Amino acid sequence: MKQIYKDTALSVFLIIMFIYLLVFPYEIAFHIGNAIKLCLYSVVPSLFMYICLANFVTDIILKKEPKSKATKFLSDLFALPEFLVPACIMGLICGAPSGGISVCRLYKNGRCTKQEAESALVLSNNCSAVFITSIAASVLESKAFAYIILFSNIMATITVYFLFFRKNGTRHVSSCVTTKKISVSQTITDSISSSVFSCINLCGYIVFFYTLSSVISGKLLFVGCNESFQALFKSGVMCFFEMSSGILSCSMINGNERIIAVCSGIAFCGISIFLQVKSIADKCGLSSKKFILSKVICAIVSPLITLALLIILPQKAVSASYQVVQSKGGIGIGETLSLTIIVCLFIIGWLVLSYLDKNHKTNS
Repeated sequence: MKQIYKDTALSVFLIIMFIYLLVFPYEIAFHIGNAIKLCLYSVVPSLFMYICLANFVTDIILKKEPKSKATKFLSDLFALPEFLVPACIMGLICGAPSGGISVCRLYKNGRCTKQEAESALVLSNNCSAVFITSIAASVLESKAFAYIILFSNIMATITVYFLFFRKNGTRHVSSCVTTKKISVSQTITDSISSSVFSCINLCGYIVFFYTLSSVISGKLLFVGCNESFQALFKSGVMCFFEMSSGILSCSMINGNERIIAVCSGIAFCGISIFLQVKSIADKCGLSSKKFILSKVICAIVSPLITLALLIILPQKAVSASYQVVQSKGGIGIGETLSLTIIVCLFIIGWLVLSYLDKNHKTNS
């Protein structure tokens, strides 16, 4: 019965889409053009090099096992094999779907178990740091707010992972680990070729969901609602489907609501990212349910961390940073102070997580 309802809903959706394409071809073309511009001028410049780096590092890991005190410590902390540690760290910073690609490649080559790979997808598919510090910063008109959201986003992902998805137990050790000779030229060329395909695939998802979200948000009718609520609701709809266009639409929101909307949209990532990661995971026989559930929870946790930081951080530092960005650009004294405080809080949070992890092991 459920399958019948799903098939019926899909058929109705396709019929509506087909009719709309026939009736409003110029509107669809307009949205597609904007989506392509977004990909060319924002998404690809902020993600391409990170995807290349992720593929490059994965190729090296597959040929040579990462062995260091840092990877050993992080392996114990996250309860994941050392092979997955670089992929998770890069995914936290470089963003989805580069982290998911690395995790799935490592799983296919027997470097981890299915459960470990599915847990690693939670950590390795975050929003790109460059996207937050560039596009989100321009929407917020403040680099300081962007760095606060970046910190909140990373901490929310790590916190949600520790609370819901970190599993204790014996970590998998691959029995087929062999050190192979690394050909730098071949590794670079393979990484670039793979990254080009990944970017094209990424842009395809963005164009589709950008167009879909733009059409839906444009047809929403509000009766008796003020402009602020309309802007907030439309941005929420666009962030639900596609993060990049949703974050840009948050520029219509006034006041502090803009910061929270951007923060929540970045933490959620959107249906477009969900399907990209799911597509990658499905090819390897992995489930993306943990990743999707974690992003839903992060959309709530990350704004709470941001609100706490806005209360704790000195208002003068944020204001000074805001003025520097508006007038001259670059990093000023206020922004430096804000970043220093954020780094200190990050270190403190890391130490707290490490302490909790040790206590948990002792009690178990």
